[in-house]
Amino acid sequence: MSNQTIPNIYVYCDRWCERCAFASRCEGYAATEKFTGDKLRKKERENRLFWNRLREYLKESSEYINNRAKEKGKDLLLFEDIPRQVKFDLFQRKAVSNDVLKAGRKYEDKVDDLLDKLVDNGLLAVVETGSGGAYKIIGTPENGIDHFWVNEMLTVILRYQLQLYLKISRGYYSRGKAAEDTEDSAAFSNDATGAIKSAVELIERSLAAWFVCLKAFPVRFHDEIEDILFLLTTIKNNLSKEFPGASSFVRPGLDEFF
Repeated sequence: MSNQTIPNIYVYCDRWCERCAFASRCEGYAATEKFTGDKLRKKERENRLFWNRLREYLKESSEYINNRAKEKGKDLLLFEDIPRQVKFDLFQRKAVSNDVLKAGRKYEDKVDDLLDKLVDNGLLAVVETGSGGAYKIIGTPENGIDHFWVNEMLTVILRYQLQLYLKISRGYYSRGKAAEDTEDSAAFSNDATGAIKSAVELIERSLAAWFVCLKAFPVRFHDEIEDILFLLTTIKNNLSKEFPGASSFVRPGLDEFF
C-alpha cells in the first residue's frame, strides 16, 4: 500500500483516528506522541485486522436478525413506536416529520437504557479512562466470547451511538440543499450520498458489535438487544431505499483500498 496522502479521506470518515487504518495517509489525522512513524503503521495494520474481524460477524448477524424478525412478525421497513412530536434543530432543515431521524434519536435512548440496565444488574461497570468514561463487562461472557472483545464492542457501540444520528442528519440536510440550490446542487447531492454511505457503515459496525453482545450476555437480555438490532436494521433499510446510490458511492480511500 502506498504511503501517499489520500486527498479528502477525512470528509466521510468516523473521526476515530485511533482506530483508523489510513491515519498516516490522512491530512486531518490528529497525531499523538503515542502513534507516529513505525508505531502508527503497526497500529494501522492492527486496525485493519480489527475491522476485518468485526466484519466477519456482519453476515451472521444479518441472518440472525432476519430469521428472528420473521419469527416475531417484524417488518424491517416499518418503524414501531416512533413519537409523533420530536424537536429537531436547524441542521435537519425541513425534516421534522422524518421517521428515520426520529428512529436515530430513539436508538440513542435505547442504548442508554440497556447499558444502564446491564450496570444495575451487575453485568457492566462504568470505569474512567484517559478519554472519558467507558463500560466494562463484569464476570465471564457467555458462549466463549472473549472478555476483551466484548469490551471492544462496547467501545464501538458508544463511539457510534451519537455520531450515527449526525451522519444521517447530514445526508438529509445535503439532500434538502441539493433540491433548493441550483448552483451547488450536484455538490450537495454528492455529499448526501457520501454521508449516508458513512452512516450505513456505522450501522453495520454497530449491528455486528451488538450481535457479539447478544451472544455474550444472558438470554434474559436478548429481547432488548434484538429490539436494538431490529431498529438499526430498519434504519439501514430505509436509508438504502431513500438513497439508492449510497451503496455504490466511493469515498476517497475508505472504499478504494480497504
